[in-house]
Amino acid sequence: MSLRGGLGRWLRVLVTIAGLAIAAVLGAKVLVLALEPRLTFLPVRDLPTDPGRLGLPFEEAVIQAGGGVTLHGWFIPGAAPGRR
Repeated sequence: MSLRGGLGRWLRVLVTIAGLAIAAVLGAKVLVLALEPRLTFLPVRDLPTDPGRLGLPFEEAVIQAGGGVTLHGWFIPGAAPGRR
């Protein structure tokens, strides 16, 4: 009888641990779904400033990527060696 009682206790412990694991996974999923819009990067079309307004020399850089995607950016040259 004690073997059977001990086995039942271990089974309850195992079911409890499995239930907690499932609850943790579901809780993490709900948390990710709730926070996802805040963690997603949404680029803007127009930037309010450029490096020239900050006194930096720069050149516009346009790269044609695959799939018809155009990437826009700036090339800001570094300081010449010895001119820091």
